[in-house]
Amino acid sequence: MIIPVRCFTCNKVIGHLWEDFNNRVQREYQEMNESEKRTSLKFNIMTKDKIKKKTVEGKILDELGLNKYCCRMIMISTNDLTTKI
Repeated sequence: MIIPVRCFTCNKVIGHLWEDFNNRVQREYQEMNESEKRTSLKFNIMTKDKIKKKTVEGKILDELGLNKYCCRMIMISTNDLTTKI
């Protein structure tokens, strides 16, 4: 799938954020040690006030300003196949 330029649901422009998101996620996982990688992949515990601990992807999406679940879903679930073709 080619990276979408806009969110399919809310029509927000998100295409320009893909490279930054992808690079930052890769950099964060490379900097982590093995035990941190295992704990970051576990499910998060939610309380009434807030989520206790966010995943790497969640933190980066918050920093990029993608707060709607539709935009977050597109960024997390998109695979860049243009380099493999």
